[in-house]
Amino acid sequence: MIKLLLLGLTIALTSAVWGEELAPKPLDFAYAIDIDPKATDTAFRLQIPHSVYANVASPKLNDIRVFNRGGETLPFEVSYNSAIETAQATIVPFVALQSKDKNLEQLQLFYQEEDGKRQFSVSPEVIAGAADSTTYILNMKDVSGTREQLELDWQFDKPGSYFFSASVDASDDLQDWSFKQNPSALAQLALPGETMLHNRVAIKHCDCIYYRLVLTGEDRPTLKEIRVLTSATESKQTKKSAAVSAVKQPDSPRDFIVDTANFAVKSAVRIPLTQNNTIAQVAVYSAATVDGPWQRRGESSLYRVQSDTGVQVKDSIEMQPTNDRFLKIALQSEGSGLEASLAEIEYDWVPHNLTFVARGDGPYRLAFGSAAYSDTRAEYGTVFAQLYKQSKPTVLRGDSALSAKKQLGGPSKLHSATTPQDTRWLLWLALSLASALLLWMAWSTWQSAATGRSE
Repeated sequence: MIKLLLLGLTIALTSAVWGEELAPKPLDFAYAIDIDPKATDTAFRLQIPHSVYANVASPKLNDIRVFNRGGETLPFEVSYNSAIETAQATIVPFVALQSKDKNLEQLQLFYQEEDGKRQFSVSPEVIAGAADSTTYILNMKDVSGTREQLELDWQFDKPGSYFFSASVDASDDLQDWSFKQNPSALAQLALPGETMLHNRVAIKHCDCIYYRLVLTGEDRPTLKEIRVLTSATESKQTKKSAAVSAVKQPDSPRDFIVDTANFAVKSAVRIPLTQNNTIAQVAVYSAATVDGPWQRRGESSLYRVQSDTGVQVKDSIEMQPTNDRFLKIALQSEGSGLEASLAEIEYDWVPHNLTFVARGDGPYRLAFGSAAYSDTRAEYGTVFAQLYKQSKPTVLRGDSALSAKKQLGGPSKLHSATTPQDTRWLLWLALSLASALLLWMAWSTWQSAATGRSE
């Protein structure tokens, strides 16, 4: 009877071992988001949603997989645009018009061609601008790329704090002006040991040859140089933002710990400055755990200052990109007022791109959150190398093709590290032991039979 039971157990274990599939299944993961492209193509690309970063076991996103409707795993690739966008600065020629005439629209300018380059000239009798303004005409003919900001290099007669405003519009013929923008508040703040500049003016992009910059205010500077900041739109990172609470540390009242509760790549921090005339020096640190070790990621002077020309605000700190879960906001000096009011911050984060091969029927399923798969990334490099030679994937923009987060295996999968491979090895071990026991019993039976015959 015992032998029959052992034989049955061995057969069952053998069937289980051979029937156990090594490929991951949707229920091996905690959650999923369904993807319905509503189109047909070889492959699709989308930006990984924020909820994925908050529900994975691996900071490297190892524990994500893509399945088709039949539960088959699909080749996929996770990529990140690691090149942080840096603006290209182009110095542009300009002419300054100091005047008392209040009617800028009657400005009479002409230009002349010299050596193939367009040069500015101003008629001697022309008087342009209001008494408290200075007009600058910029030649943007040789500026390429997407025009985003003007960066002003100025000089005042003496050191100090100054506030003034700037307005910008554009033209192709120095007669008809368009793309007019609301005035921007600019400032120079003289602080102990440093001077802070708020010297950039956002502009509307157009391919116009001329831009007109008007500085207004009794205390306005003389411009020494004007730079146009441009960037190539195709190289930009997609940045999103999220808000999270900041907790003051009892043993260090100028330090605030932020648990972002996710592994998204953070690139900047914004601190709400709710009170006018707030100035603070702030540093940002990050760490994988709340106990550190902490790495310095960025530091900047932040301010919100009110003047006759408006309110000047700088509330963001650019930081070295990191996917660390915890951030520490460290106020570098006392008396900023933030010690009592800082309760929440915002951070910018940059999503990864997910590209997958659309094999089989959809809707497709992005499954994520599994401690069992947190150490090993799925590699499909060869598949994608061949794919990109054939065609580019269709980009799914926005969240219209994505469902809300759904539960699969549940949150316990984020902590259970048992994999199908582990189960199969256990079954092989049990099968080996059962087989060894059967062999031993068979040998014992043979020995007993042999002893009986010899007697």
